[in-house]
Formats: sequence, C-alpha cells, structure tokens
Amino acid sequence: MTIHLKKAKVDRKPWYHDIWEYLREGVYPPKEVENDKRTLRRLVVGFFLSGVILYKRSADLTLLRCVDDQEAQEIMKEVHEGTVGTHTNGHALAHKILRVGYYWTKMESDCC
Repeated sequence: MTIHLKKAKVDRKPWYHDIWEYLREGVYPPKEVENDKRTLRRLVVGFFLSGVILYKRSADLTLLRCVDDQEAQEIMKEVHEGTVGTHTNGHALAHKILRVGYYWTKMESDCC
C-alpha cells in the first residue's frame, strides 16, 4: 500500500507579517474580508514600527521586539542555558524573555 501525500505549501512569513505590512504600507492581506480588516486595525494599535523592526507595547508600555520562530528558538536557548542566566524552565523562562525585551505569540507554550 502506497500513500501519496501532497506537499503542504509552507508559508515562510513570520507570524507578525500582516501587522508589519499594514503598519508599513497601510495595506491589508489579499482577499481579506471586512471583519478581518477590522480585527487587524484593532490589533495594530498595540504594535509600533521603528524602521523595519516591529515592537509590541506591553501593559507597562515597554516595547518588546517581535521575533520570528527561528529567532525565538535562539532566544529561548540563550536565556535558558546561555550567558543571560541560569537554567530556567516554564513560565519563569517566558517572563525572563519578556524582561529582556522579546515577544512572539506562542511564547508561553514554547517555553513550557
């Protein structure tokens, strides 16, 4: 028995691409429905674009640099076992990463 699987098209864009593009160019993703456009407009209020770098404003107005999945893996490794600190785990690791100024949407689940 042979199973043929179609290769999934991998979207190489970072999780924040639509936010970045909207703040940079003022354009919506292609084929976006009105409800999604409204959601994006509300969402971008919490973000700030400085040059080509996207930041998220935290509750205390600290700017957290938005990173993609590859950068997130490197940051977790460095904070967990590198020069930044001791071998931290779980939620403590996520909070430590926030304190040094980085953010990604799956931070809590990636660290735990």
